[in-house]
Amino acid sequence: MIYLALTIGFFGSLHCVGMCGPLAMGVSRLHPGGRWSMIGHMLSYNMGRVVTYGLLGVVFGLIGQTAMLSGLQKSLSIVSGVFLIILFLMTIDIETLLSRFGWYRQSLGSYTSWFSRFIGRMKHLPTVVLGAVNGLLPCGLVYLALLGAMTSGGVWNGALFMTAFGMGTIPAMLGVVIFGRELFSIRSLRLQRLLPVMQLCLGVYLIYRGWVVDMPQELDFYSLLAQPVRCH
Repeated sequence: MIYLALTIGFFGSLHCVGMCGPLAMGVSRLHPGGRWSMIGHMLSYNMGRVVTYGLLGVVFGLIGQTAMLSGLQKSLSIVSGVFLIILFLMTIDIETLLSRFGWYRQSLGSYTSWFSRFIGRMKHLPTVVLGAVNGLLPCGLVYLALLGAMTSGGVWNGALFMTAFGMGTIPAMLGVVIFGRELFSIRSLRLQRLLPVMQLCLGVYLIYRGWVVDMPQELDFYSLLAQPVRCH
């Protein structure tokens, strides 16, 4: 699932440009210097985001692992996949769905405003810390990735999935800081519509995984191959 996580992060990050781009540009202005200095700070900032995503992956991977031990892993995977495909067929992405709820719009606006003030007040903090805080920003793309982490099969797999997802988002987030407003023109091409496509791909994969793959038995099978029982 690592390649899927990277794909979701890379192509879905065009969606992040509009939401997180201004915040990233604000952080980049806190450390004046040459281009390479700015790139270094932004790499640190983005690695902070990746760390937060990885920790979220641990939490949701643990939820998935609990479901697996309860015998619900396959059902959870199939239900999640069907949900994502239904959203795609309705031409709705997770962000649009959540935006219909007033509490979500309010929390998103409140957190974005708070983070903007936080950047101004905490200029002395390392950019990696600012990035870690930014990783908690409400985002439909992150929720999509968390579904993948939850059905990945365990704590380690969940952390790995979210880390790969975060790494996939870095090119776009670096690009918006380096090229500035020029990159925002990408939105005019409506490439943010790639998010529903990512939902469809992940939905199909989750259904396939839940329907075909029997994880606990497969793990036991390969474990026995690696350490065969020997009679003396």
